[in-house]
Amino acid sequence: MRQFDKNGDGVIDRSFVPEALKLFGVITTGYEATKICDYFDKNGDGKLQISELTSGFDVLIQHSVHGKDLLTAFHKFDKNQNGFIEFSELKVK
Repeated sequence: MRQFDKNGDGVIDRSFVPEALKLFGVITTGYEATKICDYFDKNGDGKLQISELTSGFDVLIQHSVHGKDLLTAFHKFDKNQNGFIEFSELKVK
């Protein structure tokens, strides 16, 4: 995501949002990208902070090309269901 923060201020220019969303597997039209920006702009400043976008990761994943598959795989590895995949959960037994 940081590659879209051109001046390091923690904000992604709205024109880069469709490209940034592709990292999540979310393919959008210009209209959809605008609606996504509006939805995630929690502080209403008209800008999309990286923290605003990443805080809604679960919503983005659900709408991604392979969202359900990714969530299924995540839950398979997250054995203790704490929302994180820990190194110990990746060990092959």
